[in-house]
Amino acid sequence: MVILMQVLPSMPALEDTVLTHINDELDYLQQQRKITDETLNRLIATFGGRFDESPGQVSYAGLCHIRNGPCMHLVLQSEQGPVSVLIMPNGSTNRRQFSQ
Repeated sequence: MVILMQVLPSMPALEDTVLTHINDELDYLQQQRKITDETLNRLIATFGGRFDESPGQVSYAGLCHIRNGPCMHLVLQSEQGPVSVLIMPNGSTNRRQFSQ
């Protein structure tokens, strides 16, 4: 399952760009690291953000670019398996969900 939190103005074919990005980084879904809340807050602070609560068990966290904009890529572990989450800090608060 892939969940995208879009916080950018609507752009044509953004879904394709995001899915291509996630497909290029499928290895991250298999990682078994335990990323600390401290690391997550350090990464999201680059966007001026902060996690008030832990997002859960995170096995990957990194910064990347989607369409020339900054993005935070997380892989969360759920009962159904790994879930990719992209946090895109610029723009509106639209949310879209994609299954893969």
